[in-house]
Amino acid sequence: MEGHGKTLIILTGVIVLCFPGLTPAINIVVDYRYDSQNFFDAPAKIALEAVAARYSAIITTSLNAVTLSDNGTDARIGFTHPGTGASWDVSPAASCNTDAVASCGQPDEAGEYRGPWSIGADDWILYAGGRSLPSAGQGGTGTGLNYTTVFSDGNSVLNRGFRPSGSVSHLPVWGGAITFDNDGGTNWHFDPNTVAPFGTTDFYTIALHEVGHVLGLSTDWEDWDQWSSGGNFSGTKAVAAYNADNGASVTSLSEVGGSNHHWQDGTYDSIIFPPGNPNYMGTVGQGSLQNLLMDPIANFTSSTKRFELTNVDVAALEDIGWSIISASSIACDVDNSGGCGLADINLMFAQGDLVTGVATTAGTEKFDLIDNDMIDGADITEWLALTGTQNGHGSTALRGDTDDLNNLSPTSRTVDITDFQNFLLGFTGAGATWEVGNFDGDSDVDITDFSIHFLPSFIATEGGSFGPGQAVPEPSAVLMIGLGSLLLAHVCWRR
Repeated sequence: MEGHGKTLIILTGVIVLCFPGLTPAINIVVDYRYDSQNFFDAPAKIALEAVAARYSAIITTSLNAVTLSDNGTDARIGFTHPGTGASWDVSPAASCNTDAVASCGQPDEAGEYRGPWSIGADDWILYAGGRSLPSAGQGGTGTGLNYTTVFSDGNSVLNRGFRPSGSVSHLPVWGGAITFDNDGGTNWHFDPNTVAPFGTTDFYTIALHEVGHVLGLSTDWEDWDQWSSGGNFSGTKAVAAYNADNGASVTSLSEVGGSNHHWQDGTYDSIIFPPGNPNYMGTVGQGSLQNLLMDPIANFTSSTKRFELTNVDVAALEDIGWSIISASSIACDVDNSGGCGLADINLMFAQGDLVTGVATTAGTEKFDLIDNDMIDGADITEWLALTGTQNGHGSTALRGDTDDLNNLSPTSRTVDITDFQNFLLGFTGAGATWEVGNFDGDSDVDITDFSIHFLPSFIATEGGSFGPGQAVPEPSAVLMIGLGSLLLAHVCWRR
């Protein structure tokens, strides 16, 4: 993907492996052994592993455990070395003396003899490094040797149970390699928890795009090509996702061209895929349309500093064979809308008095988030923690935050005078909802909601003041102000 003057290069190829067990979902394991130019310092690692976690939370396909053995076949994996750019083969033979593919000193001698080695069930290996590139990043699955005896077996070292059978033109599912520009031509911004400043390139965006290629998006593998003809992609899941997000009725999505399978640049928009903990920092935000992640160029603007996986990009993963998490799999999304917010917590409160606890009934089991006995205060606490993470924050959603529970910007997420005013509106109200101050899930809004749940958040957050430029009062002063205001409001209402 292009990022400030760099152009994307896609690498493709073929791979292999063997099998035994199953577990629930893919686990992207980042391996830095080929980072020979030491691109990946701590900030870069944190950013790439955030990208790996994003895909790992979305893809639910199980992959069989595999072993590469030193035997009469010695099937290799191959890829472009992330640190050097050379074609690199890894052999399971102990040395060239036992290599079944090539003799010592011959052109096909492996780049590395690792001896027999294994990849665990569901593990998917991503080799990472940096070197000088004409683009911000490159990613692909590489090449390899001696696979012809295993392509037709679904339980083989190539297919890992991903498909019942395959051929040399099918996507390998052991993993791949990814490389990033390190010659100074790309001014990287690595921190996934802050917005990329002007003049920098958001590493999270570029890495998310390149790992998409390694997983098979916009590549020449048969898994993609089965849906691509004449520069148009007709994958049923991707087309349906685009139509749903845009109220459209197209039958295909245009690619850059017949040999460049990126989406046609700037042509299509889609909503950021809500499940799997999206990183909304610097993006268009939850529920808004964004350029597709797998466009050929990252078209950053003054307001959009990061691109995320969209519904269309994730649906294309389904089209090429990966299984995907559903919106109902988000634990805090109790109304199955695809996100977590006010509607979810109010739906929980509608079940009854959660201070005492309400036994779960058919259709409400999902509200019981933590102790599997009844819906109660512990579930509210857990819901707030899950919602904070799901909506892109590094901390729990805030008790007392009446107006910004759906707000995805940590810099503006506060408990402030507006929340206090909202609380006053709901004070002594029966059956009140979260946005007017029912923070404990009982049948009303009372002094407990204020003193135990609202006040600590009000004092702790940066915006917790009674007006611009005013210091946050001492806790005792806030409480007195609060009680006086509440009493006045109560008297006025009684009149």
